[in-house]
Order: sequence, then structure tokens, then C-alpha cells
Amino acid sequence: MLLAGAALQLCFAHSVPTPAPAPPFHLEGTGLFDANHRQFVLFGVQMQGLDAMLPTEADTRSVAAMTPLSFRVIRQRWNMNCVRLLVSPWVWQRDKQDYLDKVAQIAERANAEGLIVVLVASDSARAGAPFDTGLPGPEVAEFWSAWAAYFKDNPRIVFDLYGRPSPQAIPGYSGTHRASDWDFWRNGGTASNGRTAIGMQALADRIREAGATQQFISAPAFHDPSEFRGLTPSAYLQGTNILYEMHPYFDRALTDAQRDTNFGFLAASLPLYAGEWGTPFEEDSASCRSVPADPVKAGDAVSQLLVYLAIKNISWTAVSFAPGSLISDYDSYAATTLDHPWTCGQIGDPQPGIGGIILLFLTGDPAGFGSIAPEFVASAAGGPPGPVAPGEVVTFYGQLVGPLQDTPGVIDETGQLMTVAGETRVLFDGVPAPVFATGYYQLTVQVPFEVAGKQATTVQAFYKDVPSNKISLTVAEAAPTLFTVNGPTDILAVNQDGSGNSASSPAAVGSLVTLYATGYGQTTPGGVTGRLASDPLGRPNVAVSLKISSFDAPILYAGEAPGLVGVMQINARIPAGLSAGSRSVSAELTVGASKSQSGVRIWIR
Repeated sequence: MLLAGAALQLCFAHSVPTPAPAPPFHLEGTGLFDANHRQFVLFGVQMQGLDAMLPTEADTRSVAAMTPLSFRVIRQRWNMNCVRLLVSPWVWQRDKQDYLDKVAQIAERANAEGLIVVLVASDSARAGAPFDTGLPGPEVAEFWSAWAAYFKDNPRIVFDLYGRPSPQAIPGYSGTHRASDWDFWRNGGTASNGRTAIGMQALADRIREAGATQQFISAPAFHDPSEFRGLTPSAYLQGTNILYEMHPYFDRALTDAQRDTNFGFLAASLPLYAGEWGTPFEEDSASCRSVPADPVKAGDAVSQLLVYLAIKNISWTAVSFAPGSLISDYDSYAATTLDHPWTCGQIGDPQPGIGGIILLFLTGDPAGFGSIAPEFVASAAGGPPGPVAPGEVVTFYGQLVGPLQDTPGVIDETGQLMTVAGETRVLFDGVPAPVFATGYYQLTVQVPFEVAGKQATTVQAFYKDVPSNKISLTVAEAAPTLFTVNGPTDILAVNQDGSGNSASSPAAVGSLVTLYATGYGQTTPGGVTGRLASDPLGRPNVAVSLKISSFDAPILYAGEAPGLVGVMQINARIPAGLSAGSRSVSAELTVGASKSQSGVRIWIR
């Protein structure tokens, strides 16, 4: 009896279904919140191509770009948290498991980079199916039964019921959204062309019955200028974790008042999601023609929509992460801009787009996180931004230019400072720069000696292989800066007795001091990028002089600092003409025609 009872207990334990994993966000009222009860909003982009039965060249390129790197760019550089993928019930009917496995692999890549994946059952017109009711049919219900069962254990999947439902096939449709139209949207029925339309409630039920009991479901409004107008609680879907989706293109709503009428009136009672929106300049369409023709006014319209969605706590995904739309190409992922005129339906060079506006909204920078700018590049020794010199140690300042944890560079076994640290690297005209240190806000590298003789150099940074924008920096023969300590004014100097120069340990008039600088330019023998200085030590190719106060300081040695990279050591004598007395006086280094930063001082007595 005991054995039989144990066996029965074991069978009973295995018959209890495992609870579905909870998604990374949840509903509290009409708002989304994360596990720490912080407000959560979906910000993302749409990628298409997986839904095409007969892929175009653009579709093929888009699918090929669904790589870990692209998803990392979306998450890291664009600060987005989701990607919306168009998938096709009709391609699935044709290719079955092979197609499902392909999409699942792509979704897994996106999830691995921290993105939530919205899977959209694309409408048949986009998919190239041989028929099109404009409303989901039985094949869409079959699709969701299979796909929800497959993804039921993945909490980072959102099921988007149908791409662009149209009310045109509803019997008696009159051009306005009647209560009967919304009843048809919810419950389905026989369309005017005789085909069976499956209601949104039945599609949602299929997903839940397949075991996906926790994931969010997105129920789209009618894809027409009226969107959710006329929707009342009697047509709301039954069940939990349901978003209500619309596509606020500018031909439907260009003002906040129009948005309130179309969907904003629901924000106080339902969680809303703008599944797709954008400015399709590549199309000669009503959506494109509705965008103000003036680039400034067009940018204002886009910003106004983003602010409206933010105020209403509406999640969104923009169209689309593809060249000519939000980005210019799949190599640099540079954002498109609205700084030049356009003609709807004509491809420009460069193609206009709203990528830069979205990046500015999400990151505070029109080039996104990890971007670099000439005005935020300066000598690591201090001083203002300016030209860079061969071999100089410089620091890039920004956001997410490197890992969250500050990471020092590494010297390899040959005595070279390596060109990668913390998964961060920088290229000057394609030449890797040795990395001294990297972190979230700053990145310090050596300018390669290979830029010598050039007037400018093109620079690009990479963190986790995500490329920054490219910038051009002016190259100077020399750009000296003196290293300081405890702030920007007190010089880093060693007195003749080995003590550090300071107010409490000033240098005697006539004694020797050792100073350190960078930006001294090319040397003889020629400087080796990243090498720890050793015999024979290089000396600058141009003259070096030093003034302390207004007096010339005799220099005994000016050349590479032994054991350091990109640093010049200057052994000089405190000028005898200076009067005695403990105080700080100015110090200015000149290399060639360039002087070091102002305000640097050394303590004497």
C-alpha cells in the first residue's frame, strides 16, 4: 500500500502544470511596471522581411541584419527595449517548422541582447498571400495555436494578434465605427466576401489555451483613419495582460486633439501601444504627404507625437529599422536626419528620416549612446578640446562609451599597450588605438603615431562591437599639455629631492624638477604606437622650451618617459632669476609652434 500510495503521489505531482513564467513587466491599472514597481514603457522598432512570401532584396537584407550586433545596437546605442517582428501565418503554412525555427532563433538573439520581441501575425496583403480579407481568418487562429504553444515558456515574447485589420469587409460597413463593427472585430463572423473572419477574442483565447497564459497580447485597432473611435467597454477583450494597439501615422492624426479622438480617450482605462508609426518618405503615400514639407516643422511634428505618447504612458515601436527609414545603412547604423528637403516616393542621398529625432528623445544625443563628438575629446592631461597630435594620450567623454565598471588597459607580454579593453576599441583612420582605460563616461587612448603628416583623422569607437558615429579630428604637429595633480592647476612635478611638488614641498630656485606632458608629436627615432618607452628613447622632432613664470627654464632632457606610453618627461631647472619666497608661479611648455594649456602652476621657494 505504501508503494502504491507513493506512486500515486508521484503521478499526481507530475500532473500539475508548471506555471508559465511571468513577463518582465506587468499591469498595474492601465500602466506597465517592472519587477521593482518602476514604470515601464516599451520603446522599440519594427523589422520586416520575415513575413514576405516572395522576399524583395530589401526584405532579404533586413532578415540578414537580424543579428546579435543589430539587436545590440538597438538596445545599447538606441536605448530601446523591444523589437517588433512581422511574421506570416501563410509562410508558416508553407514552410512549417523550418520557418518557426528560423523566427525562434532570431527572437532568441534579440532576447539575449535584452530586447522584448513582439511577434506580429502580418496581414495577408503584406505577406503576399493569394487572398486578402483584411481581417484574420481561420489560418491565423491555427497559426497562433501553434506559435503560442511553441513560445509559451518565453516571457519576453508579446503576441500581436494581427497586423492591420480593416473594417472594409464587415457587412454593412459605412465608413464609421459602429457598435456592430466593434462586435465583429471582437467576435468575428462572415465577411462580406463570404470568408470567415476570426474575432480578436477568439485569437486571444487560442493563445491562452495553448499554454501562453502570462505573456502579453496586443489587440490592434482597425487600420484606418478612425482607429479606436467608437470602441466601448462592451467590445473590450476578456482576459489579462492585453494591450490595445493603434498605428498613429500622421495622415490619421497630426494634432494632439485628433489623437485624443482616435485613441487617447482610452489611455485612462486601457494600456495602449502604438505598434507602428513613422514617416515613410520612400513612399508616395498619404502618410508621407501628410508630414509637413518643411524639415523643421516635420521634426516638430515627430517630437510632438513622442511627447504625447510619453505623457499618456503609451508604449511604441517605430517603423522601421532599415536603411532609408531610421538608419542610413547596416554598417554604421547611423541615424537618418531631417535636415534637408525631400520628395515623397523618391529616394534621396542621403535619405531623410526620423532616426536622429528618436535617438535624441531616447538618449539625449542625436547620435545615441556611445556616440563621440570633437568637442568632447581632449588631452588626458587636461585642457580644452583641440587638435590631436601623433602619440598623444586623449580622452573621449560621453555616455556608454565603455562598460559600466571602469576597466584599465592591459600591457601584453611584448610590452605593448593592447588596443582592446573592456570590449572597447577606437580606430583612427582604421588604425587601432592603444586603450589606457575605459568606462561608462570616458575612454582614454593613445592617438596612433600613424596620423603623423595628416591634416585630419577619422575616428570611430566601438563598445561590444557597436559602432559609434564617425568624427573628424584635426591633426597638429604637436599639441602639448602638462599633467597636473589634485585639479587642473597644480603641476605634476617631482622635485630634485624626489618629493612631489606641492605647497608644502616647493622646489628651490636653481634646483632640478621633472615634469610630464603628452601631445609632443612624432619623435626620433620614430614613435611606436602603444610601446612602453625604452632605449633608444624618442625625442620630439620639433623644439621644446619651458617658461616658469616669465623666465626661460633650462631643459636638460625632453623625450619619452621610460616605461610609459605617450608621455614626455622634461627635466628642467627652476630659473635662477626668480626671487626667493614660497609661492606658486605659472608654467608653460612649448613644443614646436604649440603651447600647453594655461593656468598650470608650480610651487617654488
